[in-house]
Amino acid sequence: MMNKNFISKTSPKWLLWSIITAIIVLAGIIVMAIAGVNDSKTTMSGNLVVVNVTMESDRYEDEIANIQTVCEKTFEEAGVEPVYSYTGEISLQSHEIVYVFDIMDKVDGVKDTLQDKFDAMPEYERNFIKTSEVTQSVRDKLPGGYAKFLWRNVLAGVVIAVAAFLYVTLRYKLSHGITTFVTAGASAAISCGLIVATRVVITPSVMYAVLFSMLVSVVFSVLFAAKNRKAEKEQGAITDAEKLAETVPVCDVMKLSVALGVVILALAIVGICMAENFAWFALIVAFALLAAVYGALLLGPSVYLAIHKKLAAFEAKRARYDYKKGSKSKKAEKKEAPAADAAAEENAAE
Repeated sequence: MMNKNFISKTSPKWLLWSIITAIIVLAGIIVMAIAGVNDSKTTMSGNLVVVNVTMESDRYEDEIANIQTVCEKTFEEAGVEPVYSYTGEISLQSHEIVYVFDIMDKVDGVKDTLQDKFDAMPEYERNFIKTSEVTQSVRDKLPGGYAKFLWRNVLAGVVIAVAAFLYVTLRYKLSHGITTFVTAGASAAISCGLIVATRVVITPSVMYAVLFSMLVSVVFSVLFAAKNRKAEKEQGAITDAEKLAETVPVCDVMKLSVALGVVILALAIVGICMAENFAWFALIVAFALLAAVYGALLLGPSVYLAIHKKLAAFEAKRARYDYKKGSKSKKAEKKEAPAADAAAEENAAE
């Protein structure tokens, strides 16, 4: 675990952490420019055998289980295996079952076989069952289209960063507000850089993981600001790296990170055992959490220290200017005072 000596040594090196951040983001940009994003093997890419079922029976869960059994036996007989499957409730009496396959040739003809089996089963005469084969990519699944989805999430990220900046600035002070804004943006950028550079499979939920990174980064920044303000009330202004290290909430950050890490690990285990897309999402969220911790313990304190020193120097310079200006005014008043006294005496003599 990071100790105070480590934080005191790393906090003055804001330029180093900024360069590392830029390298990670640049690596992601280069990989994306050369190879694009990795959505070719995503579970939302490929060919889908979709079974749409409209239930009109009181045995809702039993009906769904029976239909799933029929589908699975049909796939087994055809020698095909879905990458994963999911179910969704469209309305109170409408349910959708989706099976995802990698290669179209393997599921060729499965649609007709399924339809024939369902037509031959009288117990489903009150149910409307339709099977179809479609090809979809991750971009097709994005709500509103790829560009609209991307810009909507970018706008959400900007709103989070600006709102956090205003809150922390008004609640604490400007230097903490700027630090919060910078670390939130850096966490999002690092998350994207790591995801693209490592060729992790992209799913529609990737942007939610990036926003998650920003929110966690904001929480860490608020904890830092609160602890720093408490220390400044007791010790005065903190511009020294060693004193600043004592205000970095290392324990709080690590505790929260471990708790979130356990949830991510559980999600990964579920993904490995049941659905591949869960595993990819868990890895993406792990990158997002790593970026937030990096911002809280390395980038954030260094940025705060640099900004705080600049603002303190500016305030001191302005105070000296106001003092000199005030001194000149007092000297001018002293020079004018004898002349005013002499004029008053002359008027009295007359």
